[in-house]
Amino acid sequence: MTGSPTKLNSNCPISRKEIKSRANRNIKKKFPYTLDFIKSLSYNDHNYWLYNYLMEGHKKDGSYVYIRQQIYVVQTPDGESHYEWSSIPYDATINPEEIAIEDEQQRMSAYRELQDFISNKMRMSHIYQPVMLMELLSNKGSASVEDIAKQILLHDKSQVDYYSNITKQMPGRVLSKNHNLVAKEDDKYYIKHFSKLTDKHTNELIELCQSKLDEYIDKRGKKIWEHRTNASGYISGTIRYQVLKRAKYCCELCGISAQDKALEVDHIIPRSLGGEDDIENFQALCYSCNSMKSNKDDADLRGVSDSYKDRKEDCLFCGLPKGRVIAENKLAYAVYDGYPVTEYHTLIIPKRHTLTYFDLYQPEINACNQLLQDMKSKIEELDDMVTGFNIGMNSGKDAGQTIPHCHIHLIPRRQGDVETPKGGVRGVIPSKQGY
Repeated sequence: MTGSPTKLNSNCPISRKEIKSRANRNIKKKFPYTLDFIKSLSYNDHNYWLYNYLMEGHKKDGSYVYIRQQIYVVQTPDGESHYEWSSIPYDATINPEEIAIEDEQQRMSAYRELQDFISNKMRMSHIYQPVMLMELLSNKGSASVEDIAKQILLHDKSQVDYYSNITKQMPGRVLSKNHNLVAKEDDKYYIKHFSKLTDKHTNELIELCQSKLDEYIDKRGKKIWEHRTNASGYISGTIRYQVLKRAKYCCELCGISAQDKALEVDHIIPRSLGGEDDIENFQALCYSCNSMKSNKDDADLRGVSDSYKDRKEDCLFCGLPKGRVIAENKLAYAVYDGYPVTEYHTLIIPKRHTLTYFDLYQPEINACNQLLQDMKSKIEELDDMVTGFNIGMNSGKDAGQTIPHCHIHLIPRRQGDVETPKGGVRGVIPSKQGY
């Protein structure tokens, strides 16, 4: 910031009539008023026109009222103009030079605040913040939610890749191979004989396409986009967040990161095939894997859904008394081991009767993992001496399984509970524990 404000000899870009109209709209009262021009000046490439606005009179009850404002029009170096005002005391002195200097200070303060945030404080967990700020800055400080969302889509290569594939596989193939209307050369499509069309022809054809589009949208509504939202119905934000967090923001089928390809939260067993809205029945898939999965798979999953109710009459874990259960969810429960290795030794048991961990369905694995996390936290709250855990399962007679129903051991460990803890679960074969 250099120099001092200097006199300006030019007309205000906003007329007195418009300034009066804006002032009256702002105040929304009807009393006699005056608008007096004070001074015009230039400072740091910005031009200013200063006015004094005064509205005063008597109310019906006889009381006197006044409203005084200092109004100034600012013209930026690129020729854009805006109007600002502030209320001031009746007897205040308006100092145009101070107003120009203060305006410049506020401008620099606003710039530095944004500059500091972008340079030093913006945490880049995704592209969203800079894209939103760019859209706002490019549109004089404001933009609709929809406009911001469109800009994010423009930067989301995964969406571009998705619709590039759709273009080649669907309209591109139909219009070229089936109807011979368009041709493809390298990575570009073109309409055959387009050079023969007049501008009038082109506009009429565009209008005809728009008409077909409007008719289809009116007829089908939101069903048009079911290929992008395979999970019918609403999935709450809380469930969506928990599923993505559990998946560590990676596709649970191919492993790709959410930063590389958009992830969708969908049912493992679709609702249409008996799947429920429990968190254990949700998974995070990238759009490619989810599209391939489809909720119209030929496999009959209704039997899978019914099999969750499988229980065996003489199974110890199928018939455990309810009083022993210390935690549960839809597909699994937790109990303290009847013969604990250490205090709070816990068993995580799927409710469906199944022999081993390798026979579990993905929703059951999710359910067991959730209980493992919950019980770990609970045990740590109950005993602050716990410094570690062993997690394991015996799968098959030769691996030590004595109860033919899958169960997972969660064994709390404490410093000094054995002389040499090194090797941990390798101790299942004692001679191999040390290494």
